[in-house]
Amino acid sequence: MLTRKKISKKKVIEKAKVCLVFFSSNFNGLSGGGGAERRFFRVFEEYQKQENGSIDLALVTDRSSYVYFKELGIITSSRKVYLAKIFNHKSSLFKLIRYFSITIALIRYVIIEKPSLMHFFLPSAQYLPFLLFLRIFRIKSPKIAISIVDCSFVNSYLSQSRGMGINIYQYYLEHLQIDGVFTYYQNVSELIPKMCKKNCEPFVFSTRHGFTDINKFIPSKEKEDLIVYAARLDEQKDPFFFLEALKILFEKDSLLYDKWQFKIFGKGPLENKIISYLRENNLEAVQLTYNKDLSEVFSKSKIFISTQKFENFPSMSMIEAMASGNAILAKDVGQTELFVHDNKNGFIVNPDVPSDLSEKLSFLLHHSEKLQEMGRESRRIVLDNHTVGEFLYDLNFFWDKTLAIN
Repeated sequence: MLTRKKISKKKVIEKAKVCLVFFSSNFNGLSGGGGAERRFFRVFEEYQKQENGSIDLALVTDRSSYVYFKELGIITSSRKVYLAKIFNHKSSLFKLIRYFSITIALIRYVIIEKPSLMHFFLPSAQYLPFLLFLRIFRIKSPKIAISIVDCSFVNSYLSQSRGMGINIYQYYLEHLQIDGVFTYYQNVSELIPKMCKKNCEPFVFSTRHGFTDINKFIPSKEKEDLIVYAARLDEQKDPFFFLEALKILFEKDSLLYDKWQFKIFGKGPLENKIISYLRENNLEAVQLTYNKDLSEVFSKSKIFISTQKFENFPSMSMIEAMASGNAILAKDVGQTELFVHDNKNGFIVNPDVPSDLSEKLSFLLHHSEKLQEMGRESRRIVLDNHTVGEFLYDLNFFWDKTLAIN
């Protein structure tokens, strides 16, 4: 007689479903910038490689963004990627239709996939209809998390000089039920409790780690006498501070033109003004160009310069340059010291004095051994303190804590 054997079943632990949400709001693409976007698309890619992650992570995005980051090599597969068909047009009327199509796509995703948490890593107005829908109908699942990646957020909020981006952050925090806020800035953690309504405070976490692809961004065995400035060309990046420093440098030592290459990589609203400045100040030797993948450039360059007004951490371009063995010159603002250890892997300069940048740059150009030592130290700092493992640990901790909120 046949008897039915007892089959022992291993207890399957169901992972919490978390999805990263990103739809490009820039009709001109991500050219000229995109550091925050590169970071979180890379987060998704790296998390898929984790064997024992506690989260079932997915990505909801539009096709153009997916193709853009796939061409960069940041995303290599389509597993757990949900591509939404989004209407794309510049006019105000069609923008509303776009918002509606995003709302429908997200509602559809929630109904089918039932995520536990949705993380909007670049909050914008295009998500508001969906989030208001959740609030109006008192839908408590999924929980909602946002990232605050605008380094000028606190300064702009306190000074009342709030642009559209700042107003969006404010609206999210003051009028929507946000469960978690992930940021890079300690001062954001201190401000948010003052902004939110009583009993509606989200869990706020600020990481002290950046990361990049250390296998892609590596120093070349044959470095070139190349100085790189790479950033979106806008007011916050303050490229004219760099140009003023170069002007001072060349007035004192014009022979540097012959030995060193000076290149600015970027696009943005100040592009035409920069071209005029270079021409009017006899700085034509400074090359203004653009390349969406700077791995080969950073590999060969020796010095990377950043002149941001509010913050240099966690600049993607800076950490990529560090991993590639560049000495760093950066303004003394925000949490710059997390990347730049003064007189170790570069110099922190006075944020109000272009001549200080000029003097420290001149020092490096005339002390090759110190320059090489600083380049090696930059890569060591990345390998010791800013790995993808450290960043994913922080992000996983944030998700777990946000999911645990009642």
